[in-house]
Parts: sequence; structure tokens; C-alpha cells
Amino acid sequence: MSIQALGEPTFESLYANKFKYFNPIQTQVFHTLYHTDSNVLIGAPTGSGKTIMSELAMLRVFREMPTKKVIYIAP
Repeated sequence: MSIQALGEPTFESLYANKFKYFNPIQTQVFHTLYHTDSNVLIGAPTGSGKTIMSELAMLRVFREMPTKKVIYIAP
């Protein structure tokens, strides 16, 4: 799936210099993370793009509720 699926040039520019397409795992969870309020548990190997997946959920918050903040804690 192309990064253009984000539908926001500002968001697309975050990834444009790194990659043009989300990987297969990211593509599978894209709709749920970027278009719904559903809770999600992602179990995937190291290097599979889980950080980008968490960013998709954060981008949804920034798009839908621009005055809100997100706290992201990672090891």
C-alpha cells in the first residue's frame, strides 16, 4: 500500500524519503490503526515495522483531534 493512502501530504512527507510503500504487515493493519478507534495488539518480529504501525495510530489522533497529545513509551 502506498504512503499516499494517508491522504495528508504532511504525513506522507514524514516517510517519503524513507519508503514509498508500507510493508505487508503494515498494510494489513493500516485500516484499523488509521481509521478506527479499535484497540490493537501487534505481535510481529523485530524489524517488521511495528514502530511505523504505532505512528499510524498517532497520526490518526493528530488528524482527528489536533489539539490532543500522544504519549508513546517504548523500550
